[in-house]
Amino acid sequence: MKQSVGWKVFAAVGIAALSAAAYDNPLSNQSVREAYFLGQRRDDSTAKLLSQYVKRLPATNAPWQVAEIEVRTPYQQVVLRSRQSLPGYSAQQAWEEYRKRSAQIVVRIYLATAITQLIVHEDAWRQFKFKVEQGKEIRPAAITGWPVYLFADQGLPRIVGAEVYLELDAARVSSGPLRVEVKSPEGETSSLEFDLSRLR
Repeated sequence: MKQSVGWKVFAAVGIAALSAAAYDNPLSNQSVREAYFLGQRRDDSTAKLLSQYVKRLPATNAPWQVAEIEVRTPYQQVVLRSRQSLPGYSAQQAWEEYRKRSAQIVVRIYLATAITQLIVHEDAWRQFKFKVEQGKEIRPAAITGWPVYLFADQGLPRIVGAEVYLELDAARVSSGPLRVEVKSPEGETSSLEFDLSRLR
């Protein structure tokens, strides 16, 4: 019973700390532990936390559209990794993994095609232009992407969208508004802003 109560108190403290803190880099051992335990909960509180890092745009009839944008801070990445981990994954492993990799902010962009009969090339996402700004432009260290398929009961799978990942050096990002802009091949521009002073 005491262990259960202790777990709940620790998790409550972690959630309270999250709501009071802003983006921070590098993370301390304590911050990584908080993120680890939040991920291990795998309940509504974890889902609510992760939803703060995602914004969705209204659907349009454009051939392609930006459906959602997610900003993954180092803290959020630890929570996500812990949530998706297999049994046996420990707080110590989470800390060692964090220490070994370069601190990055990852911007995930989901592009969707609204025309079901459109024949889409696998590299169609490369025709988009991506821009991240925080006072000035922050050029990604890497940009990767791949198509998203819909597998029907009959016929060949078709491409219904693409996921694109922009990797930013976390040292170049501060606690403040971060703006993500996407320009489609047709010249349509979509942009969203994330206030990192309100996200850990």
